[in-house]
Amino acid sequence: MTLPDTHLTAAFAENMTETAASTQATDQATDHGNSQAHSWQSMLSVTNVVLATLAAVGIGFAFVLLYQFYMVVFIFFIGISLSIAMKPAVSRLTDYGVPPRISILIIYILLTLGILFILWAVIPLITTQVINITTQLPLYYDTFYRYLANSSNTLVSSVTHLLPVYYSTVEESFASNNDGVASAGMILAWLRDFANGGLLLLVVLLLAYHWTLEGDALRQRLLWRVPPKRRDAIQSFVHEMEESIGGYVRGQTILCVVIGVASTVTFWLLRVPNALTLGLILGVLEAVPIIGPLLGAVPAILLTLSTAPEKTLWVIIVLAATQVLENNLLVPRIMDESVGVNAIVSILAISAFGLLFGIVGAILAIPLAAILQILLNRLIFSEEEELEEVEKPAPRIARGRDSVLRLEAQDLARDVRSQARNTENTEESSRAEEEVTDLIEMLALQLDTLLAKREQR
Repeated sequence: MTLPDTHLTAAFAENMTETAASTQATDQATDHGNSQAHSWQSMLSVTNVVLATLAAVGIGFAFVLLYQFYMVVFIFFIGISLSIAMKPAVSRLTDYGVPPRISILIIYILLTLGILFILWAVIPLITTQVINITTQLPLYYDTFYRYLANSSNTLVSSVTHLLPVYYSTVEESFASNNDGVASAGMILAWLRDFANGGLLLLVVLLLAYHWTLEGDALRQRLLWRVPPKRRDAIQSFVHEMEESIGGYVRGQTILCVVIGVASTVTFWLLRVPNALTLGLILGVLEAVPIIGPLLGAVPAILLTLSTAPEKTLWVIIVLAATQVLENNLLVPRIMDESVGVNAIVSILAISAFGLLFGIVGAILAIPLAAILQILLNRLIFSEEEELEEVEKPAPRIARGRDSVLRLEAQDLARDVRSQARNTENTEESSRAEEEVTDLIEMLALQLDTLLAKREQR
């Protein structure tokens, strides 16, 4: 019995030795794997830091470029906004058989005739009223100063200590100039500003014209360079952005016209002096979001207080009623929540863009903030939506003919693009084949879009 026991003991010891060796090897492999994982994590963390730093530097550099060339960016944005705003009218005329180029020219001609008619009918009256206000401004200031000084309210009367007693007239300030040199320089400055404004307007109109004609084709060409999985998301983003900008521009234009006309008519019925000028100021400043009505109300109240103090209360009531009707009746019906920017975001955007870029930045702050908000929403919630779509089981429904055709069109577009990338061509034939490839892919994508609209119906 001794030998078997010894044999079993030796075998057991050998097994224990092998087990210990294997355990040690496993521990060493685990430690090596952990060290490799730790090294990979450290490398990833360093990579993330480098990428975040590069992203921050890129954003800062882009902002510096935007600040330096903001006028170019704003001209481009205004031109595209004008194109988006008049796109429904162009589409309506195109449905009646009018070519797109002729449709845009018709819209431009109508706008030009409308502006010329307004200038012909309104400019003489406004010029007369502005000259009257300028010549009577010292008298208005004296009346306003005495009204404040004779007020029974101590707080109101104390404001006069911060104001000068007399107002120097415009004639005196011009008379102080030597030999009319300053006046000639001022006239040249006005002519230069007028020429620059006309040139900028021409650039905006040309940009809107070409973008209306070639914008869809340009978007399709850019969309071809995007991976197929991301095309729907990018196309949806562009569509949402266009809807937001177009709705805002059209709605804001209607609001400016309605507020300007309503204010002018109301002031004229109340026999308020300079009613046309005050209404024009209110209509133009309505384009500035949030603070525009307040900026327009200040000169209206001050001029009325100086010229007809007894009607100041009526003017304040009219301004307040106009704002109530605008916020509760006009804005919900005309704007139709086309922008959807939070009020706090709007105030911050107006403050930031107004301080950096002036009145133009304040006017364009809301649509720019809307674009940034749409972009951030898609960047933040896109991953969650993709996860939800992945987790949802695919519905088992019978595919119709349109669905099958859509799949075939998508496959055709992918096959054409993949074959074009894998084919090696000479310089002479590559351009022609690329044009044919782009045309085939464009037709496939347009067919996919038409079938998608048909499925929605």
